[in-house]
Amino acid sequence: MLNLDLTTDNLVTWAAMTLASTGALVDNATVSMKLRVASTLATVAGTSAGIALTIASTATCDYQGVLGSTLSLSAGVKYLLDITASTTAGANAFRRIPCRADYHWGTS
Repeated sequence: MLNLDLTTDNLVTWAAMTLASTGALVDNATVSMKLRVASTLATVAGTSAGIALTIASTATCDYQGVLGSTLSLSAGVKYLLDITASTTAGANAFRRIPCRADYHWGTS
């Protein structure tokens, strides 16, 4: 389960996006994510329009986006991170990642 930090931005990465049919890396996808409350599937405010993940590296086809610290999340609540990708050639992909929000206690 992915941990979401309540006090800072959370970087989300879809690493090495590939086509399932060929294994070829995908560097031309449109990728977005939404966060939902797991118990109700309600979309978290601020993510309903989708938050873009942009290509961070064309060499490795990594896509990244940020779930901002201003999102209204609650400690201990389980969420679902829904990521959708589509290519200009018509290929589509979907990932649903279970998450739990909590405070990150660092060490000094």
